[in-house]
Amino acid sequence: MNNDVERAQETGISRRTVAKAVAWSVPAIAVAATVPIAAASLRKDPGINGWVLVNTDPDFWSCGAELTFNSAPRNGGRTPDGAPFGLYVYDVEDPNVFSDAKMIIWVIGDRSAGEISWSTRSGHSPSWSGPTRIGTQVKHDGQTYTGYQWTYTGPILASDRGITDPDGVERLKLRNFHVRAHVDGVRAGGYRCNVTYWIERMITIDPDGNGPLPAEVHKFQRRGGTMGDASGYGSLRSRRSAVEPGDQEGGPLPASAVV
Repeated sequence: MNNDVERAQETGISRRTVAKAVAWSVPAIAVAATVPIAAASLRKDPGINGWVLVNTDPDFWSCGAELTFNSAPRNGGRTPDGAPFGLYVYDVEDPNVFSDAKMIIWVIGDRSAGEISWSTRSGHSPSWSGPTRIGTQVKHDGQTYTGYQWTYTGPILASDRGITDPDGVERLKLRNFHVRAHVDGVRAGGYRCNVTYWIERMITIDPDGNGPLPAEVHKFQRRGGTMGDASGYGSLRSRRSAVEPGDQEGGPLPASAVV
């Protein structure tokens, strides 16, 4: 501050003027400090964000598990970034147009048609139509998975975005997703009984509707189950350190996961 005063004297500006300028700068800093820390730490992935709770009920007779995927659990606990459970889009603007929203659950193994039976649970929205078996795909972990796709048939309008959560962050929310399936384990990834899955979300976003900018497909995926959690960008964070591959029939299958 002394240097500022000295420079002010050289240019003919009074000490009082400098003091006023410094005083006026303080409220701006105070306002910036009121931004919620939670909002600054949110994880924002391409397209449909949010978190889904996956509950696991092991079935040791079939070497598999019953998996329940719920985007609106009553007591789901804290999510990895503190954001609420659910499926939603961030940073929506008025001209945005949304279409072709999908959820794909990829289950490890090359599964035949009808091998996995899916059912809807309480609160599942009819806006999520499916599932449709869409074939197989080799993921970042080198394993083959079979995809089961749900398509969102309800309207997704930019004007429906709003601030409805305690963190004060604006979100455009999709309706609830709540399904269940019994999945038999397979031998893969060093495990005798592997029940690993990926949840992929995708949505097409046209930034300016009828304007010149092109529509783009935004998608990403997260992994859960026996082989541990991972991101959709090839970065794996395995939980296998607890039990070496093949040490037990079920492997380290978590009782629940947030993906």
